[in-house]
Amino acid sequence: MSLVEDLLFCPYNRAHRIRPDAMPKHLYKCRRNHPKTRLVICPFNTIHHVSGPELNAHIAECPDRAAFELYKYCITDGSRQSHTPTAQEPELIYNNEPPRRSLTPESGFGDSEEATGRSLQDDDECWDESAVPAYNPHAYCKSANVIRKATNMKKSQKREFYQAERERLNGWRSGSTSSESDDGCQKATTLAGADEWWDDEVAPAKDNRATVEKKQDMDAMISLIPIQA
Repeated sequence: MSLVEDLLFCPYNRAHRIRPDAMPKHLYKCRRNHPKTRLVICPFNTIHHVSGPELNAHIAECPDRAAFELYKYCITDGSRQSHTPTAQEPELIYNNEPPRRSLTPESGFGDSEEATGRSLQDDDECWDESAVPAYNPHAYCKSANVIRKATNMKKSQKREFYQAERERLNGWRSGSTSSESDDGCQKATTLAGADEWWDDEVAPAKDNRATVEKKQDMDAMISLIPIQA
């Protein structure tokens, strides 16, 4: 078969002969160039553009309808026979098995599935709504051996904050069971990190008062670290 025989005629202009793979793009442009030509699109193939009165006849004889009919009538439950005397609408297969029971102490771990009479279509489970709460960094820092920095506070509020932090860290370390060597390493690491933070964060400031206040805040944070004898 030659290349010319494989070309398709454009429904808007018979002088246009287009390859089948390029026909959708051509129809999009050619339809805009012929706004007065009223053609409708076949539901089985988008490159089939026919006039409105001929649509029903085209649908009955469309060669691409076979693929749709094959898909439609193959979705059955398997109980129907192909030699039934009367044509009936096929039935779609739905998964009507009951949903699995949630593994909770109330329902019992490892229990078998029970017939609840509900279809999976009625299952309201949503994986986007997790039962596990989101991570809260503020709540974690309040209960961990970390030094918090007072931000967006007045001078009196910072003083109260660091005083409360000193009491919190002292109480946290009093209940710790780590050895002296571990505490010494942790203290050295914390002091090194504090010095590094001070070198990185504190830049030459134009306002001497702001620099002094930041230095005081850093001294208060360093004072929270216990000094071993």
